[in-house]
Amino acid sequence: MKISQSKVITITVVLAVFALVSVVRLRDRRGTVSKLTDLPRFGLALPSVETGRLAYEYNPRIERVLARGSATTNAFFAVCAQLKLEMIQYERGFPRSDMITDASKFVPVGERVWCGFGKLYLKGRTALHIYFEPPQASGTNSEGTLYLHIL
Repeated sequence: MKISQSKVITITVVLAVFALVSVVRLRDRRGTVSKLTDLPRFGLALPSVETGRLAYEYNPRIERVLARGSATTNAFFAVCAQLKLEMIQYERGFPRSDMITDASKFVPVGERVWCGFGKLYLKGRTALHIYFEPPQASGTNSEGTLYLHIL
């Protein structure tokens, strides 16, 4: 049985395009959004709370979203309340060993960190960790840095 040269070329081109599309689809995606609900993959499950611009990194292979941006203390507490997250406020000695990433851009650097953690969906396995690094001179509704880890 003979296979023509055009069929071999066509099959090769189709396989190359398929491989290219697969690589592009599964690579890490980075960008910025203006609202939590605009984050990829899990954004629609997050509350629409006013935050500043968020830089994010989405890894579709393991379905992980990391985000960082500015937000107020009220926004942090609103997200935790709406998602029914457990909260801990560390004034000193924040333990970094429980974090789901070691990407330096998406982890709090200070000693004073507030943490909300739990499940994104009531019946599901998706873990959500939200960290808030308040400014040193904390007042009512002051602005700090918000970190989101969704896995």
